[in-house]
Amino acid sequence: MNNLYFEKARKLLQLAEKNIKDDINSMSLDEMITPVLFFALGMESLFKGIIYKVNVLFTYKNTDFKSIAPIVYKQQYQHPYKEPKRDENDSSKDKIRGENSMATDVLTFGESLLRAKCFSTVSYKNKATLFRLKNIRDDIAHKTLDLLEEQKLKDILGQFRYLIFKYEEELAEKFISAIPRPTELSERDLELETHISDLVALHKNKWKEQKQWEEQKQEESLKKAREETFNRLQDYDINGADGAYTIRCPACSNEAVIWFQVGGWVEEFNGFGYETVPATTSLVLLNCCFCGFRIDKTEELDWFDKYRSSR
Repeated sequence: MNNLYFEKARKLLQLAEKNIKDDINSMSLDEMITPVLFFALGMESLFKGIIYKVNVLFTYKNTDFKSIAPIVYKQQYQHPYKEPKRDENDSSKDKIRGENSMATDVLTFGESLLRAKCFSTVSYKNKATLFRLKNIRDDIAHKTLDLLEEQKLKDILGQFRYLIFKYEEELAEKFISAIPRPTELSERDLELETHISDLVALHKNKWKEQKQWEEQKQEESLKKAREETFNRLQDYDINGADGAYTIRCPACSNEAVIWFQVGGWVEEFNGFGYETVPATTSLVLLNCCFCGFRIDKTEELDWFDKYRSSR
């Protein structure tokens, strides 16, 4: 079956590719907006292509027979809905019902990702990066340019090739013109792992040095770190986070704060009734007030999430 979503993703991602310079750090904010938007639009189509491969019905929000049959089985359907006449003086969307309007009732970026990660290992393992891409796309669409964080755009574009190569490997599809070197993906993974290991070792040594301080100075430092940790748990207005909790710091083993963002909500039965719970969460920042360990780049957070799950 021809996957039209993959075809669309291919065109959009190649448009993004053409607008990304070799030296991303030299790109201005204006130069980065176009490739980020094409990157986000292409990924949304790619998610839908993944879902489409499993079941075309999963690409629609409303899958009841009356709504979906005329769209998915257009050729076989014997009584297609007729587009109602529209009052030229009425621009209300509610007046426009029929096949075209139902066909557009498809999944958003976030909804597509939530479904795609159920069938795609790459989507699941890189959800922090992908949700960050969604948020940047939303910021470009809804905020003024002076509120955009230039470094976030550079970080997300820096992951473009690596992420698309991962999908090409998983899906056996070609989406961009660039061809990865035979060892490029494994080298990138090793580079990231080494970077985080070095970061952990650096802050582990810093903590050891602090423990050698005189008793009074050490106690003051610990008290301050505990207070900062408590205060930060109450502060959700960081990188668009929805909440925070404490975990064991990978460097000093004290309580570190990790902020997360909710990717969507679902209804779950808890034994007594239904409750609304997060469908998925992605990490946005990890910070330890004791040793100073901090990671906030999405590829680092995705790596940490995978590392934590494997423990």
